Amino acid sequence: MLAAVTTGLAGGPVLLAVGLGVVTLGVATAAPALIETIGAASPPGQRGAATALYGFTLFAGASLGPPMATSVGALGFGVAAGCFALLAALGAVSTALRR
Repeated sequence: MLAAVTTGLAGGPVLLAVGLGVVTLGVATAAPALIETIGAASPPGQRGAATALYGFTLFAGASLGPPMATSVGALGFGVAAGCFALLAALGAVSTALRR
């Protein structure tokens, strides 16, 4: 989330590239752990279905992302990055509250 905010406040291309690299690294690091957590939390014999639901959610998000980015992007890159950070924070809070 902090990397998304940093990219939104970037004053130049170098800081923007570093921020986007950190966001990409965070996603690449978290995705395998998330799949393993989903598999461990799924009922016996349902790991495939749980992973399929995760995959469906990824594709649904990938389909909704570009139109959302286009509509929010008209307000500027900083606002779009802030919205992304806010959505990530809301997801983290809702996950924490579920436990």
